Amino acid sequence: ANTYSGTTTVTAGTLQLNKATGVTAINGNVSVGAGAVLLLSASDQVSDTSEVTLSGGTLQRGGGVNEGMGDLTLTSGSTLDYGTGAAGTLTFGTYAPSLTTKLVLSNFGLDNKLRFVGSDLTGF
Repeated sequence: ANTYSGTTTVTAGTLQLNKATGVTAINGNVSVGAGAVLLLSASDQVSDTSEVTLSGGTLQRGGGVNEGMGDLTLTSGSTLDYGTGAAGTLTFGTYAPSLTTKLVLSNFGLDNKLRFVGSDLTGF
């Protein structure tokens, strides 16, 4: 069983998560800084309650990955990258859109899904 907890902060480079089945890799909140990448190479890497903060960083999904997380907060220059390969879904708790901060989607192809629960945005 994974006993790792606390905030995971990626400040440079790429942190690739590809845990074994049945073990959540990150049980705490996640922060990805400018120019850094958090790559989800398998589903169920992050706890459903983990808040995700992108401060100019990228959250990248591997092919066929489906992931549910907590609330999403971001600053300008942040990206949700759906990668290449099979379609999948990213689900977040809430997201508060802003006129000054844009949510950038990359590689958002046919049959990919982005969902927000508990906010005015209900999906694409």
